[in-house]
Amino acid sequence: MATAGQDNYFLPRHKDESNRLNFQHKFLVDICGGSTIHESIPKDNLTAIADVATGTGVWIQDVKSILTARDPEKARKYYAFDISDAQFPDPAAQDGIVFALHDGRQPFPEEFHNQFDLVHVRLLVSGLKTPEYKQVVDNLVPLLKPGGYLQWEDLSMESFINYEGAQEFADHPCMDTMKLICEVQINAGAPANVPQTIYEAAKSNSDLTDVVLNVYNTKDHPDKTEIVRQWILKTFDSLLSSILLRTGMVATEEECKKEREKRKEHLLDSYQKGYVPHGSLGMVLGRKVQK
Repeated sequence: MATAGQDNYFLPRHKDESNRLNFQHKFLVDICGGSTIHESIPKDNLTAIADVATGTGVWIQDVKSILTARDPEKARKYYAFDISDAQFPDPAAQDGIVFALHDGRQPFPEEFHNQFDLVHVRLLVSGLKTPEYKQVVDNLVPLLKPGGYLQWEDLSMESFINYEGAQEFADHPCMDTMKLICEVQINAGAPANVPQTIYEAAKSNSDLTDVVLNVYNTKDHPDKTEIVRQWILKTFDSLLSSILLRTGMVATEEECKKEREKRKEHLLDSYQKGYVPHGSLGMVLGRKVQK
């Protein structure tokens, strides 16, 4: 495994986590309006696309499939960047997409400047401190061609705690873990409302125009209740080990396993009693000014 820098990421980068990221892709697309590329972005004009913090590459692979189906003959370039290559697909499965190491907190090499019609980011909620969001936005904008689009989806951690339905379960032990997961990341420097932080960073960049923040809430999709529950359960499982060990709440892997399983049982018990851990995602959109 190679990396392009030191990161604050709380999530692991093993096979089970890669499976979780792939599992949640379609769910997140459905929650955020149902289109992998936002409907306001003209798809026929996209000939070069970059996905930053790509993880497994599931988003850009989906985009390649969508655009190829629209016009199989059009030549397009696809790039996928991440601080770690641990979750990149095997070379044989990369399907013409260029996967490369890069830490988005650092400026991109000039060879990538003014090259892309669309630059995409998703879910850096567990990876950045508050001031770093502006750093990343300011490093992404030079990648865009004049008139090119930025699309970034991310989570508001506070929305999962403040959701009105959660108040009924305020005394249930599952809420201790929900609060723990959010508070540990916030105490490590992450913003409580990541989409708002991204929006403010994008608005402050003079090379971006038409900046908007669209907010989507899982509670608006009652047909996806069980998927929401499974999504949070899988995220619990991925985050808890790291958080329990980093905070010193447990000292050994064996203690960690026992504590993690206990907390998962609390969450499953709350599900049996009707709890649905709803929260919101935000999508920030912006367009590079024409000069």
